[in-house]
Amino acid sequence: MTEAIQGYVAWFIILAVGGGVILRLLTAPYFIWKEDQAKITSLGAALNSPAQRQRDILAELIAKEKIRAAEEITRVRRIIGDFDKTQDDKRKAFHGSELLSDKFMSDQKFNSAWNDFYDACNLAFAEWQAAQAHPDLGPFARMQFNRARGVVDACASALIDYLLYDIPPQISPEARQALEAPRDTEAQRITATG
Repeated sequence: MTEAIQGYVAWFIILAVGGGVILRLLTAPYFIWKEDQAKITSLGAALNSPAQRQRDILAELIAKEKIRAAEEITRVRRIIGDFDKTQDDKRKAFHGSELLSDKFMSDQKFNSAWNDFYDACNLAFAEWQAAQAHPDLGPFARMQFNRARGVVDACASALIDYLLYDIPPQISPEARQALEAPRDTEAQRITATG
């Protein structure tokens, strides 16, 4: 009889453990669903909060301003890089862009990249003035202007990448060297104000 009791106890343990496992497998989807519903409810409440809506509106406004600033930088780059534009056209190119860029000047990386862009534009402006003042230099003056235009393009690209993609602004060592090289002090600079 003890063997029979041991057999019954073994079967009872097997059935109890097996029943528990089967019960757990059958009820698991319900508990997962219940947990998901609680998460969905809490996330929905967070999304509908006034603070979240304000953050979303602010993020959208900042994104629009960054796009406008990038478009303005592209416009300035195009005007500065055009050899046939007049001196007044080149000077006026900065007036709108400075108003847009002022919104981001508190950001140290943007401020540094903007100053590089501004210096590059002044370099291109000085080379353009030299080419206009000495047409006898011909291709050499045009080559110097094109080199300066390349620096403007590099600085503008770094600035736009930072604005739109949050890529830290970096320019090539050649562009950095061109920005830091001594220039003719008699060349006029583009004025910062109208």
